[in-house]
Parts: sequence; C-alpha cells; structure tokens
Amino acid sequence: MKIYLAGVEGGDSSELKGSIDYAFYSYYYMRNSKKKLIDGAKDYHKIVFVDSGAHTFFSEDESLANAGVHSKKSKTKETPEDYFKKYVIWLKKNYKHYDYFAELDIGEIVGQDKVREWRETLKKNGLYSKCVSVYHPSVMSMNDYKNMLKDSESKYIALEGDRSNRKRLPYNKLIKIAYDQGVRVHGFAMTKREVLKKYPFYSVDSTTWKAGVQYGTIPYFNKTFVEKIDFGKNIKKEKLLKIIKDIDLDKLYCKDKKTARHYLLHLGIKAYKLATKYYTKLWEQRNIKWGL
Repeated sequence: MKIYLAGVEGGDSSELKGSIDYAFYSYYYMRNSKKKLIDGAKDYHKIVFVDSGAHTFFSEDESLANAGVHSKKSKTKETPEDYFKKYVIWLKKNYKHYDYFAELDIGEIVGQDKVREWRETLKKNGLYSKCVSVYHPSVMSMNDYKNMLKDSESKYIALEGDRSNRKRLPYNKLIKIAYDQGVRVHGFAMTKREVLKKYPFYSVDSTTWKAGVQYGTIPYFNKTFVEKIDFGKNIKKEKLLKIIKDIDLDKLYCKDKKTARHYLLHLGIKAYKLATKYYTKLWEQRNIKWGL
C-alpha cells in the first residue's frame, strides 16, 4: 500500500521534496502559478499523482452528496467546462512531469454523461493512459463501475472516501472486482487506522504529514499507525524523547522557524514512509500483492 503525501506543491526545498516517494500534487493550486512547481517533480519522487481539484467545485460547508449544482460558495469560479479545458491544456504541457492524474470527477454537478465525454477528450489528446477515473455511486451503477475498469488504460482507478450521512461504500467488494482484473485502486483521503487494516487499497493519500506545521503536533509511527502528539508547553521534553527516541529537540525547538518547520515536515515524511512499509507488508501477508 502506497501512502501519497498531499500538498507538496508548496515552495519547500528540493532536499525535502526529494525524501517524498509518493507525491500528491494539486492542479488547483498550481494552475495559476508562474513558478514551474511541477517541473522536475519526477526527479524528486517515485510516483507523481496530480489531483484535479474537483472538490473545489463544492462549498466547504456542503457535502458532495447534497450538491446538485455548482455552488456559489465554492472555491472554483470558472464553469466546469472552462476548468476542464484549462486542465487538459495544463496536462498536455506538463505531461512528462507526472505519472498519473485524476479525472475531473464532478458528475454530480455536470452529469456523468459529461464526465464520459471528457474522458473521450482525454483520449483524443493522448492523455488517457495516465488518467485515474473515479467511481461515484450516486451517479454510477455497478455496471458503470465494471465498464470503467475495462475502459481504464492506466489500470488505475479511484474510489471516493467516506461521506457524512451516508453508509460506507462496499470497499472490499469494489477493490476485489478491480484486483481480479489487475486494476489498482486508490482511496481518496482514506487513512484512518481501521480503514488501512480493513481495505487493501493499492494507494491512499493524506495531508497529515504536515500536521506539525499546521496544528503544532508531531506525526510519528507507533508500531501500527501514525499517531500525533502535541509538543507545546504542556509536554516535557523528556516525555518526547521516550515516545520518539531519535527525535532531535534542538531542531524541533530551533529559533530559526525555517529549520524547525522543515524538521517537522521531515518527521511527518518519515512517519508515513514507515506506515507505507508496514501496511504493504501486512497486506502481502494476507496474500494481497499488487505486483506493481
């Protein structure tokens, strides 16, 4: 199981990026930047996955399940068609800098027929072999799912994550159908402990490797899962040393903010590398071997 680290399109040093094996870049945050944030990414990472930014078409306070139209509160101001056209241009321009990209999976807004039409556009532009198509049960049937698997040129598809007020998808059933056809399955934001142990995704993604910088907590791998510990004023340094034996307190509490920030990110990267190794071995012991 590969755990992609999301949110790597920032301006962190190449040394830091170079330690991230599986990177999840966001087209939404890179599209208007004059900097070539994706340029050279293949030199830093083993696999580069570009997210379409589909979630930005929905307001932050409404669930996808209840969204029927392009919300006025959404982050994205372009029409879906304009956004898709720009996405295609960007994907063609940066084709050599990434391994896979997620389709613009907003069938709940534009209708699934439009998503299928967009897939044909991707094929015509020579992009579909790197496309990760996405299954959404609210607009797709099980037959649609099976046809999507057959149609996949990348042999890589994705399933939406858990939603509030909705029963969890039958992930094991969906993964098995794909696995039997040699199609890899990605789970969006599916990094809860019980999820990783229960469902044999080929890959998942997470932003919590940045928790140290965002929330003042340290991510660390605790035998079977990535835990987080607050390193604020209420915890003694001796306790930190007992929990994370090889932690460098000088770097953690360094007055130079850049040094401290990079060290926290380094700890997050390390924790998820250990988690990737652990869960890959766990599923191999259960005879789930993607062989890729």
